[in-house]
Amino acid sequence: MRLERTALFLALLSVACLAALAHVRGSWSAIAGDESTFLAMTESLAQDGDLAFTDADRARLEAARDPARKTVILQRAGDRITYSKPVVYPLLAVPFALVLGRAGMFLFSGLLVAAALWLFWTTVRESPDRGAWALTIATFAATGVLLPQIAWSMGDALQFALALGGATLCLTRRPRLAGSVAPTVGGLLLGLLVAMRLPNGILAAAVVLALVVGGRARRGALAAAGGVAGLLAALLLNYALIGSVDPYRAERATFNVATGYPAGAGAAEAEEQFVEGRASQRLGIWPTLRPRTSAYATLYFLVGRHSGLLVYFPVALVLLAAALPGIRGERLVLLLGAAGLVAFYLIWLPENYFGGASFVGNRYFLPAFALLLPAVAKPPRIGWLIGVWALSMVLFYSAFDSAAGQRGRPFSSQSHVYSGLFRFLPYESTALAIEDREDRYLSDEFLRFVDGNAEVTEHGFHLSAGAPPAEILLATPRPSGVLRFLVWVDAPRAELVYRDWRGEQRFELRSHGETSGGLVEIVAGPAWRRHRFWWTDRPWRAHSVRLGIETPDGTEARAELRHLGPYRLAPKFFAYEAGAVELPAEVEPGSVSTLRVPLTNRGRRPWSSRADVPIHLVRRLRPLDVSDSGRERLRFTDISGSVGRGESIELEVEQRWPRRPGRYLYELDLAVAGVELFGSWVGAPIASAEISVVSSDGTSNR
Repeated sequence: MRLERTALFLALLSVACLAALAHVRGSWSAIAGDESTFLAMTESLAQDGDLAFTDADRARLEAARDPARKTVILQRAGDRITYSKPVVYPLLAVPFALVLGRAGMFLFSGLLVAAALWLFWTTVRESPDRGAWALTIATFAATGVLLPQIAWSMGDALQFALALGGATLCLTRRPRLAGSVAPTVGGLLLGLLVAMRLPNGILAAAVVLALVVGGRARRGALAAAGGVAGLLAALLLNYALIGSVDPYRAERATFNVATGYPAGAGAAEAEEQFVEGRASQRLGIWPTLRPRTSAYATLYFLVGRHSGLLVYFPVALVLLAAALPGIRGERLVLLLGAAGLVAFYLIWLPENYFGGASFVGNRYFLPAFALLLPAVAKPPRIGWLIGVWALSMVLFYSAFDSAAGQRGRPFSSQSHVYSGLFRFLPYESTALAIEDREDRYLSDEFLRFVDGNAEVTEHGFHLSAGAPPAEILLATPRPSGVLRFLVWVDAPRAELVYRDWRGEQRFELRSHGETSGGLVEIVAGPAWRRHRFWWTDRPWRAHSVRLGIETPDGTEARAELRHLGPYRLAPKFFAYEAGAVELPAEVEPGSVSTLRVPLTNRGRRPWSSRADVPIHLVRRLRPLDVSDSGRERLRFTDISGSVGRGESIELEVEQRWPRRPGRYLYELDLAVAGVELFGSWVGAPIASAEISVVSSDGTSNR
């Protein structure tokens, strides 16, 4: 009895912790990933009585306050446009949503999970190990990602409940459930499970086969019959409501405000999305085997930062350890079934096995984890379960601290991994999409900005001193151990701090008066990940690095970085010819001069201010009077278009001179990203002269 009370207390503690984390993250009302589609389907069933996408559906989406609600997945079925997700979850959730809105969907998922766990509890509560079983079930439910999935309106909690409930009814040996009704109903639940995601058929087949192996062939036949009936019923519902038996194999695409919707104004243009998304949405019967990618995905499945079993469902490893000694018969088949589903995703979908960009842990594997409970003959040792709770509390503190440090930023399902213990786990470099990342192809290389700590622009990114370092996955097809960045900081002194798996390096940036910056070349640690990404069959080397900016006195500063990729800034890069530039010797305060700068590109790369590695014309005006020695002024002129090798251009500059009389050193030069001057490589700027700003009475503060 004491263990049962302990189990209840720990479960309630876990619920309280989850509520606190959700409050800090501001995620009670936030929408992420496929939730928007399931919510839209539930609303459509409740208000329109169908799942067709019509003008009424479009109006609801456009009126939604949360921008995430405006993105839905649709499919084309004949002459109809419908939502493209299995209908079982929204159809069953409609009564709850009608009464309580979205909170009703949370309640629906919670009741389903509680019912499945209670059903399993009824099969073990007469055991001599009753207390240990109670603690095992509480640990299973409350130390992993099962509780968070209840709060996500995506049907994954329903899939778990169907798997555990169906398997329990089919496999139980309780006298009251020994008749023909229990296995038939259990099979029916498993059939619904398969209809929600066809690979779940591996689990349903494992349950039926376990009954046959265990000498209960008649019960297995009843379960199979129930499974076929449930599957056919659900597939027919899919066909009736959305026009296809399996939406995952339909002609489908994602729509939002930016792309337009295939209903109402602009419907014809929006429908072109179906053609663009057709190839990527279909899953072949046979996979394109990628052994190296699957090997990395297996590593991430176990210890990955976003999906690792060790941190997101550690009790599964404990149950596996408890089940393996002497396992045979029914329980062996159940474990093989769970392993089979895991292997399916790691082989068929190694780039996206965790299910979409918005997820917490391995949501595709929740149904497989459900089979671990009936596969265990005796509950794990109490010490093991206590260890799981201790690990979970430590991980919760890390997640809470990370999320708390991100307050004020937009909600993200991944805010728990921005700092703390999760950052020590390997980042899933094979992943097709992870929320809060931004991808760029800069200088012929792939950069994924893993977190939101960098402000990403078209050609580079910004960092802030005092903010957490930004993590970047940098993938290159070349075996290069040198990373090159051009850095500009709006502070006179600053350091670029670099860290990879091998350690930390610091680079002091050159001071340019009120700013600092320049070229930084980093000898990176070897890329221990080498695999094909989703867009190519060519193996790329992946570096996971962190970059931050620090100022010596801790003052605020903002840095702009440009990634040079494989391009070295050698002298030939800066080669040019300049024509004569006429610079005045004296000017009036505040006057404007028009300067013409003829240039010919003799270097190896074209000049353009809109390239990944931009080239600008720099005007530098430095006071020569001692009192003004710190007031250097830099101005940049863009080079429009592109000036290829051997091509010439004449730049016209409108130069406004200072209003303060005095002597100034004026220089014209080219610069890479505004920080690396051509003159520092070729020995002199394009043009240079001492200019006197003379007032009308002839004074110049000489």
